[in-house]
Amino acid sequence: TVLEKTDIPYVLYVDQNQTPLFFVVELTYVEAYVDYDYTRGVIQGTGSSKRWVPLVPSLAKFYKSQYLNAPDAMNLNIQTFYDNYLNGTYGVQKPIDALKTEIQNYLSANQPDLAPEDTLTQTYRSEKNLEFLPLTPPFEIVSALGAWSAAPDNLKQKITFLVQSDDETQTFLNTTVNVSSLADQELILDYVAASPATSLEN
Repeated sequence: TVLEKTDIPYVLYVDQNQTPLFFVVELTYVEAYVDYDYTRGVIQGTGSSKRWVPLVPSLAKFYKSQYLNAPDAMNLNIQTFYDNYLNGTYGVQKPIDALKTEIQNYLSANQPDLAPEDTLTQTYRSEKNLEFLPLTPPFEIVSALGAWSAAPDNLKQKITFLVQSDDETQTFLNTTVNVSSLADQELILDYVAASPATSLEN
């Protein structure tokens, strides 16, 4: 399931025929201490009574759209592409630029009105303008497992980068970082290739 693939803790409830009924998930959300009077949080800075208000991400939803999946449309074989790249087919181009070249060639022949950037998956915000700040989340809280002034490290989603030799006897890179620290970042893995003098003969 999607929850399993994203490592989100959940419990699925089924009936006697194993038909899913509903599920319970663990969710971490933030609360803000804000002015909350007759405007129900819309006007701030009034110095009126304050309340903790949940700021739940699900209220600000996003949706994704893609006009054309170019690699699928052109039946791109990624292994063949990399083999050609390593064999020097694309000269001094970087892999991403070489891929853009392949996509551009396909688009020029089949979809001349599109550029490679037009085939990327785009993220759009689903607009929802509320006239107040809700005091409760849009779901039932079965049990509160804890409250923190800052999210503990064990609850932060992480990703591990592991680069090893083919036989897994040598580790060149092994690092784990918080996914949030990678937002809007370009990751570049740089290395010094072996020279003819240091390369191993098979």
